Amino acid sequence: MNRRLIGAVLVLSLALVPAGCRPRNKNREFSAPSSRVEHFKERQAATELTHGRIRMNSVAETSDGRIRYQTSDGKTWLVAMTPDENGGYRYGTPEEVK
Repeated sequence: MNRRLIGAVLVLSLALVPAGCRPRNKNREFSAPSSRVEHFKERQAATELTHGRIRMNSVAETSDGRIRYQTSDGKTWLVAMTPDENGGYRYGTPEEVK
């Protein structure tokens, strides 16, 4: 009896595994947004930092390709964004602008 139960659970588990491997949402593009600023705003909009929330109207790209933004505590930050192999970006460590 136990072997049948274990076998049934195993078969059911193997049958349900592909359900977790379903394709991405067809309505959304796989590639990153056209600009670093758009990507940053999309990914970081809901992020709560130790310095407060990011002021989305302050986000801009600098001449060296980094992102400059302000947090709700009034501090200004710079962060590097490097493209990754998945079409997105990888963020560096933010540096405070003084």
